[in-house]
Amino acid sequence: MKRKVIQLAGSTLVVSLPNRWAQAHGVRKGDEVEVEPAGSVLRIALASKRTGKEARIEAKGIRHVLNRAVGALYKAGYDTIEIVADDPEQFSIVQATVGRTCIGLEIVEQAQNRMLLRILSYLDSTEFDTVLRRLFLSLMSMGEDLVRHLEAGDRKGLENVALRDDNNNRYADFLRRVANQDALPPGLLPGPLYYLLEELERIGDCYRDIARSAAGGKDMPSSCLPTLRLLSVRLRAFYTLFYSFTLAEAERYAEGRATLSVGIGKAIAAAPKQDIPALARCVVLEAALHDMAGALMTIRL
Repeated sequence: MKRKVIQLAGSTLVVSLPNRWAQAHGVRKGDEVEVEPAGSVLRIALASKRTGKEARIEAKGIRHVLNRAVGALYKAGYDTIEIVADDPEQFSIVQATVGRTCIGLEIVEQAQNRMLLRILSYLDSTEFDTVLRRLFLSLMSMGEDLVRHLEAGDRKGLENVALRDDNNNRYADFLRRVANQDALPPGLLPGPLYYLLEELERIGDCYRDIARSAAGGKDMPSSCLPTLRLLSVRLRAFYTLFYSFTLAEAERYAEGRATLSVGIGKAIAAAPKQDIPALARCVVLEAALHDMAGALMTIRL
């Protein structure tokens, strides 16, 4: 739609916002919007708003899913989370969760049976693109370093690779929180994107598990090295496809699956027993990298 530019106060140029859009997003007089120039395009987006959403977890008797409940509420966009518990161990679980992930979420109050979590520092939703690229780069580096340390038999290096997955979780949780708050950059669909983010986190988990197992095991799972090298190449290819999508590139990406699948099958058939768990995680990695392409097509086409 077209809008006429109005001149105010000498050199100030003003353009009106479409009324239907403003009403749909609750924009009122005095609200702030983000204005971002990009060549001949001027992008206007809602400024980050504090939702003020509050949630309460009755955690009495809850242990195994408490960390996931806190993470789920964070990703859902809640700013304040009250936890009522009956065991100090539960608070230890929450403390570990907040320390490991959930960017900006802090413990602000704690009593005998109650803990209060609140968002104290915010990453603006306009940083979504930066954090997403950071997640991709972290995963690619993690996969390449995993191969390098396996080749060298470097157990300390493998332990460090496993620890790096906490950063991946922080990035992925923030990105999913933004997606659930309907604050995504233009052109990104929340549903397919959320699925893609879940799979990216799963890739980090697989790398972490392979590294952790190898670091603590008797022998290095050397038979999985060729597969891991191919998976690193494929992850980088998906990264390129995500930011430079065309159907022709998607076709080339799809063609690469057959070679990788056959290679994994042969590796499993010939691998010693102790290498099978690592190769099983390679199967999960390969499936994630394939399935994400479908979600990406939904976003880009």
